[in-house]
Amino acid sequence: MSSPRVLVIFNEPVLSPYHPDYASEVDVLDIRDDVIWILEEGNFQVESVGFSKDPAVLLDALKSFRPDAVFNLFEGLANQNATEISCAGLLEWMNVSFTGSSASAIALGRDKVRTKFLLQGAGLPTPRFQVVELKTKITWPYNWPAMVKPITQDASVGISQKNVVTNEKDLAEQVERIGTEYGEPVLVEEYIDGREFHIHVLEDYESGRAASKLSLTPLIELRFDYNNSSDLWPIYTYSAKWLDESKEFNSSFFDLPVYLEPKLMEEIQRVALGAFRCIGLRDYSRLDIRLSEKGVPYILEVNPNPYLLSYFFQLTLEAMGRSLHEQVRDLARNALFRAGRLTDLPSRPSTHLLLPTKSYRQESES
Repeated sequence: MSSPRVLVIFNEPVLSPYHPDYASEVDVLDIRDDVIWILEEGNFQVESVGFSKDPAVLLDALKSFRPDAVFNLFEGLANQNATEISCAGLLEWMNVSFTGSSASAIALGRDKVRTKFLLQGAGLPTPRFQVVELKTKITWPYNWPAMVKPITQDASVGISQKNVVTNEKDLAEQVERIGTEYGEPVLVEEYIDGREFHIHVLEDYESGRAASKLSLTPLIELRFDYNNSSDLWPIYTYSAKWLDESKEFNSSFFDLPVYLEPKLMEEIQRVALGAFRCIGLRDYSRLDIRLSEKGVPYILEVNPNPYLLSYFFQLTLEAMGRSLHEQVRDLARNALFRAGRLTDLPSRPSTHLLLPTKSYRQESES
């Protein structure tokens, strides 16, 4: 039996290196190189194609290589972020199986407002919010502080210390700034003061099972050590995520694996699995959660196709007895399984090993 053919697709960067959001976009090139190497080491036949404004480049690659599955690293063009949805939709139109979430799930996950409405409807906790149009009078009916966000950006794009506001004057200024820069209505939600956690949901297929099963990685806690700086909010800004010379970046740490009392851990797991199913996600996702003073795990973000090669993701996999390389290959196997091109699938552990909690310095990820 010949090795399965996998086409790795990615977005060619379109921003200037001097653009403030350039770091979050160009990172996909490193991910591409690593994924190609991991798949080739796993005995897959691999080709790759990058494209930007012309989807014919993708169509030509599909016709010439005739892949059994596509490994989807296309994150959308920085100046046309809806193209991430369009790319997945084009693959579906061509009846090509691919890794990660479907076009409809990406569309929901990329739209923070629709995601929040769905979460509310499913009884899953998310901060109270408003959608604000530009040039309209804003009356904030909930508790201060408030958090201002672009609706369809990810990777902390558009997020800075200024996004947290404590009065209506500052709120109006930030709504104007975000709305003007990203050309869309703006999301304003209650700021939740508390511990922040990241948790991944993984979907596995196994030989002899018609349905997939879901597993949860151990918790990662994002901790901000600002030495009591009163001028800095403990939030995961663009600087904290991408700008390695910034104070925020060098004051951000990840603790993992994190252990909480069983009842609270069960509630976080319920919320994470509920969000995965509610949005209709597939293969893998990451949820960002804030724990309120009353112990409520509020969902801040649902990430359909999160940063795959994070060192911290690797560590949580190891705490489950898995490896990052096999997880990447399993994503390709999932797509091959859905296409009917693969039937012999390995069983993966889903239990958590009892490892000591360690603190790790922040590194760039999305």
